[in-house]
Amino acid sequence: MVNCINTGLVFSIFLVLENKIKRYEQDIMKKLFLFPFFFLISYSAYAQQRKTKILLIGTFHFNNPGLDVHNEPDFDVLNLSVQKELELISKKIAVFKPTKFFVEYETYKQQKLDSLYNLYLENNYFDFIKKNYPTKKYYSQGEIFQFAFRAGKASNLKTLNGIDCIGNHFPYDSMKNEMKKANQDDLLKSMETFPANSTSQSLITRLINLNTSKSRKENSSWYIKYANRAGETNNFVGAYLASEWYKRNLYMYSLVQKLTTPQDEKVVLLLGSGHISIIEEFIKNDDGFEIVELIDILE
Repeated sequence: MVNCINTGLVFSIFLVLENKIKRYEQDIMKKLFLFPFFFLISYSAYAQQRKTKILLIGTFHFNNPGLDVHNEPDFDVLNLSVQKELELISKKIAVFKPTKFFVEYETYKQQKLDSLYNLYLENNYFDFIKKNYPTKKYYSQGEIFQFAFRAGKASNLKTLNGIDCIGNHFPYDSMKNEMKKANQDDLLKSMETFPANSTSQSLITRLINLNTSKSRKENSSWYIKYANRAGETNNFVGAYLASEWYKRNLYMYSLVQKLTTPQDEKVVLLLGSGHISIIEEFIKNDDGFEIVELIDILE
């Protein structure tokens, strides 16, 4: 009788243990099954929190086409010392390790930009330009081809992204005429007075000076301080000019946002300093990016 009771008790205990083991196994399987989903959710949250570092480089146009409101003094980008500086900056950008590089080139001409950049990667670019565009300084001396191409190659990038959206209006002469009609001579004179820049400065010094907070504020405030005031009370050509400039830069920044993916930890934006001064404000209102300055990577 005792043996029967002991046997029954042992059997009952065995059943309890077996059920517990089954439940434990089921819990383990559920956790293993759900783990990939938890991992994806966690990674997605991390990707959303992580900001893409965006290196801002506002520049002047090396070939000096004379198309801006304010143009830099003549600049010899082919000078040996300048070439050495470009090599140094390009190496520093390569250490930064960008995965995207945005430049001031018409976005609808991306195929041509790709073709020219491929020639550069193959060390055939300048021979091609000398043969096909011998009189165009833009292709031989412009900052895209002297600076961006060099830095892109140093960073092992297969392509550069053109983001310029030209198609807006910039009625500068019309605005000046309306200012004269409105007897805004003092405003016009102040608007066209720019501080002199030294031609003896090194390229690096000039670029750093263009990218200070003071310089950017002076650049961006021009559109509000002068252009937006221009004309009589029934004329808004100045406000129209300012809005067209903002529109162009909004379009450019829209492409930066669309072309930057969660996998892009670091990107470079090389544009005229006037564009950078406006786009910087857009970036500050976009929690997807963290601004990095040229001086930060040169130190």
